[in-house]
Amino acid sequence: MPISDMGLELIEKGYSIIPVVAGEKCPLEKGWTTKDYDKVWFDKAVVNGSAKCSVGIKSKYTPGADIDTTIEAVQELMFDYIWDHFKGDFIRWGKRPLVVFRCKTPFKKMSSKKFFDSDGEKHQLEILGDGQQYVISGTHPSGIDYRTNGDIVPVDDLPLIDVEKAQAMIAYFETVMTNQGLSPVKKEAEKLPL
Repeated sequence: MPISDMGLELIEKGYSIIPVVAGEKCPLEKGWTTKDYDKVWFDKAVVNGSAKCSVGIKSKYTPGADIDTTIEAVQELMFDYIWDHFKGDFIRWGKRPLVVFRCKTPFKKMSSKKFFDSDGEKHQLEILGDGQQYVISGTHPSGIDYRTNGDIVPVDDLPLIDVEKAQAMIAYFETVMTNQGLSPVKKEAEKLPL
């Protein structure tokens, strides 16, 4: 869904949106972290063609828990954890799911250790924070469409997350991955040529 279809509703519900190049994950413009894509910008974008872009959300005050795994059992356990601890259910579906939160005090991106399965596929949890963005609607570079799981939740109704809660979620993800029989990759091993 292009920015013209849901951008205004996201703005009205308190999100800081950005235009993202359609079919990619990168912002349309440099300087997006300091630019305000408000209703005035949106009205002009509809006229000048930027409205065909995908929709990104700045994660400074609306962090996203990017559940970067295709293992369905792990996704389900993470959804259960997020529901039990946060009552969070505003989910962006696509190649891999992302759950949207809000925070009072911005924090930088936090990541779990990386796990690789026998096929060489990476599995990781990333909590995207200040200075980051994520696509909420549009098309992933693989061609899969991003979509939300229902109505757009107003920012004020999103569950709160902070550094400590994010660290606990990451620790839980790492335990789940270990219980799946996968071991974290050491940083030195990531740099070795294949």
